[in-house]
Amino acid sequence: MPFYDFRCPTCEEAFEVRRPISESDQPVSCPKGHDGAIRVITTWGTGGGIRSGTPAQAKNAGTVESAAAHLAKHKRQARG
Repeated sequence: MPFYDFRCPTCEEAFEVRRPISESDQPVSCPKGHDGAIRVITTWGTGGGIRSGTPAQAKNAGTVESAAAHLAKHKRQARG
């Protein structure tokens, strides 16, 4: 059964859920109970990402940072 990475837009917690492929698009709540978690596509299979805890290359930032930090940074920028 595969793992899927998610991020909560409310508390910004990154977490993973193990579920069948047939349920991969079903809604998910974060461990703190917030609804509307967003599925995150990570670079886990290529050497980085949320699950592995290793750095992932942030394509447009020009620096190496974790996938969770990259997402949080872009969310803050989008808010203005």
